[in-house]
Amino acid sequence: MFISIGVVLYHLFKRLKFILGDPDLRGMFLVVSIIILLGGFFYHKVEGWSYLDSIYFCIVTLATVGYGDFTPHTSIGKLFTVIYIFLGVGVLAVFVSTVAEHTLREQRQRFQQKSKDGTSQTIQDLGSG
Repeated sequence: MFISIGVVLYHLFKRLKFILGDPDLRGMFLVVSIIILLGGFFYHKVEGWSYLDSIYFCIVTLATVGYGDFTPHTSIGKLFTVIYIFLGVGVLAVFVSTVAEHTLREQRQRFQQKSKDGTSQTIQDLGSG
């Protein structure tokens, strides 16, 4: 079990290094981080939650998981949440999509680099076969 967690953490940090190394992804990562931190600050001040609970709520909400263990109780908190969901889910979706696109492009380039000898197929050839 600990080996599995170690492998997951290794790949997570490797991907984070990749994201922070790319100027486009770094900017989007910064925007997503700011949205989560501003949301966390808002819920801490308005709903009275701890910073950890507030950040947790923001991430669970933007990831569309929505456990329901935390819900805003104030009117301004509910209104903010509606706006936060519409804006935040869109930004997060674009970020995840862009990371996936960059990852696939990197893997495609790596695969094509390995197949320069001409005997291996490209990814496009494999998909159409």
